Amino acid sequence: MTHTALSAELRARILQELSRRFPPSQIEIQDPARQGTVTRQGRVLVLTGDGVPAKPFRVVEVGRAHKVRRHVMDFARIDITADGRSRAEPAPFVLARGTQIIILDLKLVGDELRLLAHTADPLGARPGGDLVYGCTEFVFHLDPATLAAGSVEPIVAAVERWLEGTLIHRTCQEGVREICIEP
Repeated sequence: MTHTALSAELRARILQELSRRFPPSQIEIQDPARQGTVTRQGRVLVLTGDGVPAKPFRVVEVGRAHKVRRHVMDFARIDITADGRSRAEPAPFVLARGTQIIILDLKLVGDELRLLAHTADPLGARPGGDLVYGCTEFVFHLDPATLAAGSVEPIVAAVERWLEGTLIHRTCQEGVREICIEP
């Protein structure tokens, strides 16, 4: 794999523009009754194909005196080449076309755009009633020349072949970050 040497300024500009196009969301982690639900604004994206792997969203408690819940950050990975071919690792869940996805984080690592994604809605429930959400890491292997050119449009086009943008935004009630609703 070739790695394009981008200036810090160009890398920051590309990430800023991608974050504007695909604004990250936040999910509930601390409240076990609501864990996995969307709590902060972000764009809802829709899968355009079938067969995308997902691992179940999980949290663990850390700390002795003061317990804090943390996202395990275990994502099923799907690699997408610059020419659109994909390779997915096996995972407990397989997401179907039309599944709504939110982005938790995006990173530009070498020639790869990595989107950490979470299903916007539960995939089902565990025995006992806990809702199950899915976690997927989309790894887009970008053409080095595309990155070096600094245009974000071809990168957005590559993402939107897999994750179609919608007009749906999850929004938070003004002044109350913990309560979010869909318009």
